[in-house]
Amino acid sequence: MGKGDPAAVVGGGNSAGQATVFLSGSVEKVYLIIRGGNLSQTMSSYLIERIEESKNIEVMVNSEIAEIKGDEHIESIIVINNLTKKKQERRINSIFSLIGAIPHT
Repeated sequence: MGKGDPAAVVGGGNSAGQATVFLSGSVEKVYLIIRGGNLSQTMSSYLIERIEESKNIEVMVNSEIAEIKGDEHIESIIVINNLTKKKQERRINSIFSLIGAIPHT
């Protein structure tokens, strides 16, 4: 991951929130991808406030990664909204998965 390269964080808990806030200080854009409809059920309010205040964090709710694209390295991801089934491509260079010790998949 180079300085300024966009990144994605998968997860809605405090660890994912902390990673997202930390990364936002050194990358162009951070996509926080969560399966739930909002962060308030799984994340501390102080982290939610910091995420909402950041101009370079985009929270993608009701979503998950459907595809990772790239040859030698990650170039982009396809994110699907589980409610609308709409797919969106996002250019990224790194993915961080912080889904907890007992994932619900």
